[in-house]
Amino acid sequence: MKRLLMGGLAVGLTTLVVPVAHATTAAAPSTVRLANTVVPNLARATMVGTVPGSQRIQVTVGLAHPNPAGERALEQAMYDKSSPAYHRFLTPAQYASRFGVDAAEYSKVTDWLTRDGMTVGYANPTRTQVLVEGTVAQAEKTFDVTLNNYTVGGRRFRANPAPALAPTGVDAILGLQTVSNYVLPKDTETKPANDICIVECVGSFTPQDLWKAYHLPSTDKGMGVRTAVIGEGETSTVISALHKFELADGLRTVPTRSVFVSNDKSDNTGDGEWEIDSQAITGMAPDLEQLVFYMSQDLASVSNSISAWVNDTAGPSIADMSIGGCETLNLALGTPLVEEPLLQQGALEGRSLFVSTGDTGGSCLFSPLVNTNGVENTGVPNPQWPSTSEAVVGVGGTVLYTSPSTGERTLEYTWTHGGGGTSSFIPAPDWQKPITLIKAPCTTDYTLSPVSGYVPCRGVPDVSALSGDILTNGYATYDQTGTQTIGAGTSLASPLWAGMWARVQAASSTPLGLATPLIYNLETGGTLDALTDISVGSNVQWTAQPRTPANPTGWDFTNGLGVAVGDKLTTDIAGSTTTVATSDASLSDTTETQTAAGANPCVGTGSYADPRGDVVPFPADVDLTGATIGDVGSNLVFTSTVSNLSATPLAKEYDWDFNAGTAHFEVEGVLGVGKVMTTAHLVDASFNDLGGSLTVSTSGNTVTVSIPLSSFDAATGLSAGATLSGVTMNADIIAGPGATPADLPFIIDQLDATSCGNVTA
Repeated sequence: MKRLLMGGLAVGLTTLVVPVAHATTAAAPSTVRLANTVVPNLARATMVGTVPGSQRIQVTVGLAHPNPAGERALEQAMYDKSSPAYHRFLTPAQYASRFGVDAAEYSKVTDWLTRDGMTVGYANPTRTQVLVEGTVAQAEKTFDVTLNNYTVGGRRFRANPAPALAPTGVDAILGLQTVSNYVLPKDTETKPANDICIVECVGSFTPQDLWKAYHLPSTDKGMGVRTAVIGEGETSTVISALHKFELADGLRTVPTRSVFVSNDKSDNTGDGEWEIDSQAITGMAPDLEQLVFYMSQDLASVSNSISAWVNDTAGPSIADMSIGGCETLNLALGTPLVEEPLLQQGALEGRSLFVSTGDTGGSCLFSPLVNTNGVENTGVPNPQWPSTSEAVVGVGGTVLYTSPSTGERTLEYTWTHGGGGTSSFIPAPDWQKPITLIKAPCTTDYTLSPVSGYVPCRGVPDVSALSGDILTNGYATYDQTGTQTIGAGTSLASPLWAGMWARVQAASSTPLGLATPLIYNLETGGTLDALTDISVGSNVQWTAQPRTPANPTGWDFTNGLGVAVGDKLTTDIAGSTTTVATSDASLSDTTETQTAAGANPCVGTGSYADPRGDVVPFPADVDLTGATIGDVGSNLVFTSTVSNLSATPLAKEYDWDFNAGTAHFEVEGVLGVGKVMTTAHLVDASFNDLGGSLTVSTSGNTVTVSIPLSSFDAATGLSAGATLSGVTMNADIIAGPGATPADLPFIIDQLDATSCGNVTA
């Protein structure tokens, strides 16, 4: 459409240049040998042969962040109420622009990684992490290693006996070995016990039981909030089990979205874990707008699931991750080098990740070199990663008894196997510094650099919730057949907190960000009514501590600050116990895969951000704040977010412009006075209609245009998997003086684009 740009109201076009596949012309980067790619004590294992060269493998490569000190300083300011940066959260695009790896340096690394036939399977927009995939033979040649199979303690795994070669600037390589940084908990989903209520009730608690015991407000059940599960493998049976659980307990069916960071979804070993996660979250917040699963191929590649979450512009601000592994082993294998920056990115974007502290008590032992994850106490003090990250909420476990007459808590004590302890390398964040029990010094940081002076290390857990004892006490879950089971362990406690925090967010008119500073500031500030102190029990390494003048919060290494008092917690943080959010009722279960044709640095969709409130005041109530473009299933999908979409009594045209090569394309749709937009058009430079569909959600203030890829590829001449090059994207709102935009339309707001790739499939 030809536009007349009115003086003072026009915003110049922003050009988005997306690099296409390129030849290697720059000098090859220098290389290093990474000691953290070799499994500690590997000589104690028995080698049982080499790994077949034809076997497929995925390897995650973490690049050093260029400004980690700047990230940490901003995080501290962002959660300091006295700072001008307080709660001024970044978008993923803003984070990438401010803290991402230089594109030229990133290209050197990816050229090096793919020189022997491996291909990029996933890359995040910060260019700090890339997943490459290929055969074992290609990986051995690329990283100059030999991959062997080993056994120890009855367990078989893959590993390389010598350090891997990597380009300078790469911090860590995950996935060559399958000792696994993370391990699924054991025996945390069992057959149900009968509910026994004599003097007290014990057994399988329903969601409604916990609403009562934890005083969750009836006026707030998480409406409008999206929450996520970080995991691996497939989700079809998990979602089937979730919907059976919802039906059995009379709960709303929460729509799901499954985001796979891999072509391979065949692993179902974690189904029981994700069933507990999803049913605990939605049980505590049954009015959630959506539950999103971010799933990698296997436990060795879970960092890609975390990356997909923190780089998803439309991603939930709350997530649960109920898996982990010994902090010591993860430190030795370089896991925190990849994941701690990702978790800090989430905090800078205002996200909360709730992480279980594990089921090995205050201990953890890789015996002698593979992770274990309960239910056991090994006698070796060692917490579990990533619950010790400063940018997550670590959640411990309790055993709960309630009154048969009132449903109120009568006793809650420390579970004997709930995780806890002191990190060996993560410093205590500012909000933990008033806790007198947290005083063990850090000797190194997560890069293994020495720490000078006295720096106390982080303590976990932060909070706790029902874990049960996995025998007679837990949570009533269901499997995909509709059979009732008991969910238990800290794998239950963590998602329960994620669901309860969704209620707090639903009652807040502003994003809450990382939960821990808010919770600690309540308790150390002397409020002391938002959490119940757990003062009884032990996890063998540590004993619960009551509130005393010397320890006024009652924080300890078994249960942190305690368990939620839902109505008080919500009131103290959100200001009320009434939901203020609305929900998009049009959502349904969806699935998408982020692969490369997954070498898309925008995690499947290009993401574009525009400051809220920058719109020229004509009309004053319309503000374009964000958009995405990318593949969803068999369609190319554009989505725009518009402030007060339905409030303006002027005609509006929604218009996206972009180029494919030298050809110009435009998407047009009109919403006028008293009209609902139901159709849109993709047109070429000659205004030939290429088809498409459009939906509008005025409650969510979004406009979504879906174009069949078959139509788009036919019109552009692009082949499958081709990248749109030289993209210029304008997501404009065009207002005219009448019910149609025919009378001299002009741009009233325009989106600023950031550098992202957009891939057609």
